[in-house]
Amino acid sequence: MEEDEQLASLMRGLSGQNLNDSQFANENVNLRLVEVLEALYWTQLTYFITAQAIVETGEALPFVYDPDIISAYWGKRPRAVATFIVQFLSVAGGFLSHLALDLITKKVKEALGKGPTPVLIPILRTLA
Repeated sequence: MEEDEQLASLMRGLSGQNLNDSQFANENVNLRLVEVLEALYWTQLTYFITAQAIVETGEALPFVYDPDIISAYWGKRPRAVATFIVQFLSVAGGFLSHLALDLITKKVKEALGKGPTPVLIPILRTLA
């Protein structure tokens, strides 16, 4: 570690060795804590009620899985569904075409024995 000057400097910084007194708070500074838990609770409750109302109007996806609400949400947005399908196929198109070619030429078992193909790895990285 001593040979690498950048690493040694980083370790000194993490341990606080490079700090001087001017970088700390002045002794005359008083820290006062204000309790805001009740205000935070009401803010979160208001947000949840508002978000729940938006979900009930069909303008947002639900917090809990509900197939009927999700179906109604995406049913109102056919353009968004089509856009998603086009984006997915543009990313996965190369893989699917290679898979179709392997099925046609009966090389699927041979390809499966080699593990993930070089085409599949970038697709998985993109979709993740």
